[in-house]
Amino acid sequence: MTRLRALVIVALIAGSFFACKSAKEQSVPSTIELRRTGCYGTCPIYKFTLDSKGKAQFEGERFTEKLGSWEKQFEEVELRPLWDLVKGQDWSQYEDEYPSNVSDLPATVLSIQVKKKVKTIYIEGEHPKSLDDVSAILIKLAESPGWENLNTQ
Repeated sequence: MTRLRALVIVALIAGSFFACKSAKEQSVPSTIELRRTGCYGTCPIYKFTLDSKGKAQFEGERFTEKLGSWEKQFEEVELRPLWDLVKGQDWSQYEDEYPSNVSDLPATVLSIQVKKKVKTIYIEGEHPKSLDDVSAILIKLAESPGWENLNTQ
């Protein structure tokens, strides 16, 4: 009887361990958006939005191969590096704005929604490297092939 009780306790502990999600898993953004602004030259101007299920929208405005509205479904394996980087991130630690004194620099604007909170970060001047890491992955996803053109429908 004692052995059975011990097995039940072990099974309950193991079950609760696997049923509970860690705080990091729970804080994967429900949406993440990257906007790239213009400059006096030919800097690409677009908005890329990605949800936690891999559905993405791309709105190309100028100086990008994709102009207008585009859509793509990413596979989980394609997004794993991004989610590993951003899950559990304390977005409140970042300033709302990292301005520059140079007027011709393009800006990157990150908007991250975790649960019902949205954090928007305007990046133009000096900023933490971790924001570059997130932006680089988002830019790679945004500029990847395989998008469906919604402008012809």
